[in-house]
Amino acid sequence: MPIMNGYEATKRIRQMEKELKVNRPLRIIGVSANSRDTYMNKAMQVGMDGYIRKPFQKTEVMEAVFGRTG
Repeated sequence: MPIMNGYEATKRIRQMEKELKVNRPLRIIGVSANSRDTYMNKAMQVGMDGYIRKPFQKTEVMEAVFGRTG
């Protein structure tokens, strides 16, 4: 992303949710070609709800977003 990366965007979104006392926070799923576990771990640390590695299958997206594959 040209202005900030996904980690920084996630941190800012989570901070705004706290400030606004949001009841239902946004579901944030990171999507990246980086397959190393360090990237996934960092995504979880900054507040993402999931992480999908490229290339991905439709079922992986469904599972990450909805918690199911169908």
